[in-house]
Parts: sequence; C-alpha cells; structure tokens
Amino acid sequence: IESFFQTPSEISSLKEALHIHSNTAEMKTFLQTTRRALHRKPELMYELPTTSNTIQSILTELDIKYTTGWAKNTHPDVYPGTGGYGIVAHIGTMSPTQPCLILRADMDALPILESTPHIETFKSTQDGKMHACGHDGHVTMLLGAAALLKKMESEIEGTVRLVFQPAEEGGAGMKRMVEE
Repeated sequence: IESFFQTPSEISSLKEALHIHSNTAEMKTFLQTTRRALHRKPELMYELPTTSNTIQSILTELDIKYTTGWAKNTHPDVYPGTGGYGIVAHIGTMSPTQPCLILRADMDALPILESTPHIETFKSTQDGKMHACGHDGHVTMLLGAAALLKKMESEIEGTVRLVFQPAEEGGAGMKRMVEE
C-alpha cells in the first residue's frame, strides 16, 4: 500500500487523515443509512437494479468515475435475470504504468425469509429475500472506503479499482466480470 503514496512521511499523515475522516458522525450516519437501505431491498443473483442504482447514485454524488453493465447473465436458463448490474469504479491516476489495487464487494442476497428480531425499521421488505451473508455490509464498507479514498485521491499514485459484483451466491458473477 505504501507504493500508492508519494513519500514515506505522507504515510503517517495519511493514516491520521483516514482515522479522522472515518470516525466522524457524518461517516457513521452515511454507513448506517446506506447499509439499512440496502438491507431493506435485497435482490438476488443477476437481478439487482435497485442495488446497482443505489451504488451508482452514491458514486455519482462522491464524484467517482465508474462504468456499468458488467456481469451479463450468459445462462438465463439456469439463473434468472439479464444481469449487467455490476459496477467498476476508479479512484486515482488511472495510469497504466502505476500500481492498481482492486477492492471488491459482492452485492446479491439469498432466497431466505428474514425472521431477525428487533430490526423492524430496516428489515427486508422483500418476502423470501434477505442479506443473510452480509453483502449489504460489504457494499456499504466499499462505499465508505470509496468516500475516504476520494478525499485523498490526489495523494494516490496509481489506481484503486472498486468492483461491485453481482451473482456471488452461486452465479459466478466475478467470473463473468473477469471474462468481460
């Protein structure tokens, strides 16, 4: 990671800046609100329009460049949905001669009826669908990292690529994204 930043002395100031920015009330609210919104609207495999649109809206608000349309479903006879909801975002220089680090979050939920007590305010509103594996948390953490990295983009010598991957729960979504 040190190779991404300009000088060794900047590493300690970067760690301090990350610590300060990640521990604000605004960041806590952002993370909590985002995770709960995603948790309320779980989507399966290759059918993730709401999840993908939510991520795109946040990336746009953060002024982070991204591409969409990744992970098209090539086996609709096996997996429902057309796919194409994967997202790849970029923070940093985008220089092919500098390092590139990839951070990934899976986006899809499971076909499970949620019966978790004491979370009525953000419980799944989709009968038979639930973020039981924590992918809502994974997406939220990656969006939080994106927000922090964007604040320090000028310090990054290289590219941090953020991959939001559908169809992790048995649909080979990352395989599709790599193939594409």
